[in-house]
Amino acid sequence: MVKAVAIANDWEFKHRDQFNVVLSDGAKLTDNDRLLDLGYCASGLERNYYVRKRFLIRDDVAWHIDRAAELLDALEPLTNLPDETTGD
Repeated sequence: MVKAVAIANDWEFKHRDQFNVVLSDGAKLTDNDRLLDLGYCASGLERNYYVRKRFLIRDDVAWHIDRAAELLDALEPLTNLPDETTGD
């Protein structure tokens, strides 16, 4: 989704290291300071899954998944995709 946001807004995104740059730009554009926090949650979930898979705690994973869903919802308008309900 972050790559879709970057492409839709003509922002550079050639490497995963630019994840936070795109989120920061999105936060400025939307005046939504939570984007970076939500991005850190999503990154932490991914990192912990691959690095510490056997130590994951179900409730912590559920909480992080909820934050990742919030991030996706917040980023969707920045993709300039049509609204599914109206087609606009």
